Amino acid sequence: MNLGHWQFLTGFFKFSFVKLFISWFAIVPVVVYLLRELPDVVVVSTAPDVSISLQVGLPFSWIILWAASLLFALSATLFAIFCPSFIKRHDTYEKYKVLGHSPRWVVWEVHYALTSDKKSWFWKYENTKSMRKRFVDKGLAEEADPSDDKLSQNQNSAVFPEGDRSIVYFRHEGKVYRMYSKQAPPDGDERENDIFWELFGYLAKTHPIIRGAIKWLIIFSFFLVAIVVIENIWFAVEYITQWETDAMNITQA
Repeated sequence: MNLGHWQFLTGFFKFSFVKLFISWFAIVPVVVYLLRELPDVVVVSTAPDVSISLQVGLPFSWIILWAASLLFALSATLFAIFCPSFIKRHDTYEKYKVLGHSPRWVVWEVHYALTSDKKSWFWKYENTKSMRKRFVDKGLAEEADPSDDKLSQNQNSAVFPEGDRSIVYFRHEGKVYRMYSKQAPPDGDERENDIFWELFGYLAKTHPIIRGAIKWLIIFSFFLVAIVVIENIWFAVEYITQWETDAMNITQA
């Protein structure tokens, strides 16, 4: 699995342990601050001449687990900011279809991807060149007739309805192209499928540096969690071993 692509990263931020990590990250410093004056051992009297010593602490390093939650929180923040909303909403074609979109809708998604530079400081129209080229090379988009150029001078993309189809117009290498998706068969669903996967494939590979950072933050976070798990296992083994030793000593006595 290539964890560097957005669609494979989405799964890490949908599970319930995400809430657990974020909660640990937020709550632990507060708890540590409130309990900072407590001694390592607290003696509790349960009767006039009976007391119990309670060890104040955890069988693992809370600092390591907190560091893991911090790394995961950073990765979740980067994911929330930079992952394309298209990938977040439907990371497979099947999920896209389940939402009941008309086959005509997919060109609107293309239009939104082409015009995202107007909404975000880190997105530029020039970055979509590879996607536009794929549309042209695969024959999904055709060069618009000069008389059919519906883009104003300051527009890079626009969508217009036309009968049973919607058509997205976009600029590519100094020319205007048009690409349609239609409601009716025989090629409605097939074109929708092709356009979806070209758009999906492009968006899944955007922001490679950010994707790489998220991947390594997750890996380091899970590595730290593994250390905590090993600490817990070691504590349990030591406790059981000591308990068996004490039991043997009592029996022999």
